[in-house]
Amino acid sequence: MDRNRRHFLFAAAAIVATGVAPAIALAASAPVIQVPSEIGQFWEAPREIWLARSATGEQQKVCYWRDGQIDIAGYSQACYMLRDTHINQSVQMDIGLLNLLRAIQGWLVYYNINHPIIVNSAYRSRQTNNKTEGAAKDSFHVKGMAVDITIPGIPSQYLFKLAAAFSGGGLGFYPSKNFVHADTGRIRYWRG
Repeated sequence: MDRNRRHFLFAAAAIVATGVAPAIALAASAPVIQVPSEIGQFWEAPREIWLARSATGEQQKVCYWRDGQIDIAGYSQACYMLRDTHINQSVQMDIGLLNLLRAIQGWLVYYNINHPIIVNSAYRSRQTNNKTEGAAKDSFHVKGMAVDITIPGIPSQYLFKLAAAFSGGGLGFYPSKNFVHADTGRIRYWRG
């Protein structure tokens, strides 16, 4: 079992064990989860994410992993959806980042909250990054390792806490702009 997969399995088990639930109304009535089998089945199943781009209005469900390996066609679609829309350029996105998005969305879907992940920004070329207000010079966006997201109906503070429970890397909470930054760099947290 690879390190990223094991990390997400343990993080998902920790979420279940601590009773974190995505909606207050569902928290009290959440069913008991059989941690080893259900989480194992989750990561063994094809990994699909539903992405939407705020800049272009595009939406697509992509399956980037199946049968224990990357699905090249689906992975390419995911990379395209996470492209720099300013110059229409895509790169190979970090699989750990896709797994983090899958974990977040899978957790919500388990509780019947089925909405696309709205991507405000993902990969950025150096040119785009240099023009982006407040962007770090050595941003993980430039490396294909970061996204700025929101999910309809999910408060950004909750989305931040859910992503933090999976310990996928760096997380920034931007309440005034209503989005969460997630990357697969070292684990760190900030408020923007």
